[in-house]
Amino acid sequence: MTTSKYPLRCKIQIGGKIIKQKARFRYLGIDITSYGDVEEEVRQQSLKANKAAESLNDTIWKNKHQRQDTKSRIYKAAIRPILTYTEKSRPDTSKTRRLQLLETTEMKILRRI
Repeated sequence: MTTSKYPLRCKIQIGGKIIKQKARFRYLGIDITSYGDVEEEVRQQSLKANKAAESLNDTIWKNKHQRQDTKSRIYKAAIRPILTYTEKSRPDTSKTRRLQLLETTEMKILRRI
């Protein structure tokens, strides 16, 4: 796979066999695209964090006997790393700065707590 603004085709041969070029592949649970679709990556992270928070909804978030600081620590240990998993490797462009989906997801989860 090559990353570029424009589609770039390469012909790679190993041992006489031509290797097919892919436009998208999954690496460490994240779909990486050749055209650098950051919005899709952010959407995936947001969905994963929502799913994890939803699974804790009945057992942790709605439990009246759990203290608020305990719920906050569980959020910081279990949910926030899912949201920020690939944040450091994302390109810092104006397009990604305008993307507020992660902040929206975080606030939505924190309101549940």
